[in-house]
Amino acid sequence: MNKIFFLLLSIPAALHAQVELRATLSNTILNMSFTKGNYTPYFYGGAAFGVASLGLEGELWLRKPRYLRGDSVVMNPKYFTSTSLEVCMFYSNHEFSVTGYSNHAEPDLMSSNAEIRLLQIPVILKGSAHISVLDENLRISMGIGIVNSIVLKSHLKEEARIFIRDPDPNIGITGWNDYSDEANTTKSGKRFYNSFCIEFSFGFKRLFIAERAWFSFTDMGWSDEADSWGVPKTHSIYFNAYDTWSKVTYGGGAFSIGWKFN
Repeated sequence: MNKIFFLLLSIPAALHAQVELRATLSNTILNMSFTKGNYTPYFYGGAAFGVASLGLEGELWLRKPRYLRGDSVVMNPKYFTSTSLEVCMFYSNHEFSVTGYSNHAEPDLMSSNAEIRLLQIPVILKGSAHISVLDENLRISMGIGIVNSIVLKSHLKEEARIFIRDPDPNIGITGWNDYSDEANTTKSGKRFYNSFCIEFSFGFKRLFIAERAWFSFTDMGWSDEADSWGVPKTHSIYFNAYDTWSKVTYGGGAFSIGWKFN
């Protein structure tokens, strides 16, 4: 019984030694890309649109570095490298705004605004080089993994002013019609998708800095709204782009600064 009690008490200490827990502040990027084959993609709202987000990370050591005395050991790479499994969690809210114009002399006016709220959970397998044999806490790392993403909310709002033009060019514009529509599009597209992820990171004692990039091939378009949309498709920036490029994918990444608290 005493041995079992001692074993149970030792589990938290063992986990503490094998797992690093970090809080992070990140600049999280989401790119909404309209793509089709080898054509140049259209980035709705522009590329590299970043927002500040808070996150939590845990890193489980699969194999720690082993430092022993003697040149024959120190020169062996397996003694100053390590592997680990990293699990992160990011919550972020992204807003996009786009304006457009028709190609008339007096152009029609168009605007489109979208909101996407995400919970993203990267799972990354990492290899680290501990670049100082005097301190195993100084390391640089590379990793690859999968980002599991959940769309918590998405919303689209669009407006257009279409001018009425007289066939006689001397008369020109005789009036206009205004169109607008908005909808919660959360259920119109996929709620879950996976992305391929790469990471480069640096750690020293409690400080952790990481640059991560991820991209997905899953079509995330809101096609269910297209037929009932209150803005004509010719003047809807989102649905006109979706018809032209035929696929919407989400990509991006995060630059993170973390602090280990265990």
